[in-house]
Amino acid sequence: GQRERICRLFRESPLSQISHIYQDDAGTHFLLHIRTDLSDVEIKWAARQRGILVNCLSEYCFADAQRYRGILVIHYSDMEDEVLQKVIGALEEIFYNLYNYSSDRAGLIIFPQCGNTDKKECSVIA
Repeated sequence: GQRERICRLFRESPLSQISHIYQDDAGTHFLLHIRTDLSDVEIKWAARQRGILVNCLSEYCFADAQRYRGILVIHYSDMEDEVLQKVIGALEEIFYNLYNYSSDRAGLIIFPQCGNTDKKECSVIA
């Protein structure tokens, strides 16, 4: 069905190298845990810049939200193929193209607008 197709597309994408799908048998959503140094706020911001609204599991936690960092809640009810491809493409861009990726450390290594690897000195992602 739809869930199997959507999970398969995520598993076949480059995201599968840095992520794991949980609860792929739960209703109309699943959890996509991405190994990244990006905060949930940075992930949501980068996705929003690409027209994608992303929910993170940490938003649903009252305590110890940091424990659930990098876990995206993917809702897919009535998601058409073209929308799904846009979502996957945006996430691939966020985690591979926009930031330099290293196989030994997935995620953010450098902020492109300032070329600095120290996140504290670069307050805005452009």
